[in-house]
Amino acid sequence: MKKLLKKNASYTVSISIVQNPFKLIKNKMLHFTLLIGVFAFASCTNDDPQPEPPAPNGELYTLKYKSQEILELKQMKAGQEVQNLPVEESNKYFGKRLSLTSPTELQLKDDSIFIIKNYGITEKYKMKSHNNEVFLYNDLSDVWEYCGTREDKNSFTLNIGFYIQERVNIQRILHTAGQEYSLKSFSDLMEYVGKDGLSSVIWLKQQIVFE
Repeated sequence: MKKLLKKNASYTVSISIVQNPFKLIKNKMLHFTLLIGVFAFASCTNDDPQPEPPAPNGELYTLKYKSQEILELKQMKAGQEVQNLPVEESNKYFGKRLSLTSPTELQLKDDSIFIIKNYGITEKYKMKSHNNEVFLYNDLSDVWEYCGTREDKNSFTLNIGFYIQERVNIQRILHTAGQEYSLKSFSDLMEYVGKDGLSSVIWLKQQIVFE
């Protein structure tokens, strides 16, 4: 930039005024930084993955208790053969336990099943089917265990094996009661509980239909 000054009105002097070079560099660097920021923002906006809409949930099927049937009632004492007992005598051995612990409702959704019982008790399992047979995943043993059959989405037959066992050792007599959905027969029960120290065992097989 040039500016003309008069001196004694006889001649002119030309003076060049130059901007501070450091200020000029600073301004250019600021401009360059702003451009980088704009490009970076545009790049992030275009490359970042957009959130996908949630996958639709599977349909929830609720099946209500319809009927039940006791298929087997057996007893075995140490040193004796297995005896078949009249199913009408089930309450004699198990009392109200069958009615109190039996499920009243099933809820099925995707690969999960919710077994609803009295007093607000709910059991949840992973579930899979094969040839109309249904299996529950036992996360303790890391295996799939049989639990019943399912002909279609509106019907489910749940298997329950009840047992009472007595074991005797030098120190004490131990009585244990339990139930498992995976026990289909008396031989399954014996494999499950084992015979060591077993003095007697009572076995009951029940099937409950839900629709």
